[in-house]
Amino acid sequence: MRSASDESCVMRAPQSTDWHPSDTHTTLQAVAIPILIFVVCLCAGAFAGAQWVPGLDAGPVGGLAFFVVCGLIGAGLGAIGLNIYEIAESPGALGTTGEHVVIASGLHQMLFEGGTLFALAAGVYLLAPPSPEYEDDQGQAHNEPDTAAAAG
Repeated sequence: MRSASDESCVMRAPQSTDWHPSDTHTTLQAVAIPILIFVVCLCAGAFAGAQWVPGLDAGPVGGLAFFVVCGLIGAGLGAIGLNIYEIAESPGALGTTGEHVVIASGLHQMLFEGGTLFALAAGVYLLAPPSPEYEDDQGQAHNEPDTAAAAG
């Protein structure tokens, strides 16, 4: 004989629901937009880092550090872009009485995530070997003195 507990263990097929092609489009759009935002922000941040970060040493350590710094700057900008999108797309966030809570928590999360990545980028940049030649604000090249040659 079967008991009531045996009935609960029987696997049943889920009830069929009406499926529309627009459901797939909506799902793809909900997934594709954040990915697109992150990729665009990542590329923009990496490009900006490559343009504005002063040069590092041309050796293998300097090249790797430059790649990591540009990647972290791009990832930080991507995190900020995703948080802005999340704040804007929060259901009922804008135009309601609790909008200040949504915006404040989104800004807190944005500054925490982006700031952490930017701080890591700054730390890697400061620990990386600098380029022996750099330009000042007027575009003139200067050679830093070689401390090993001066000491010896």
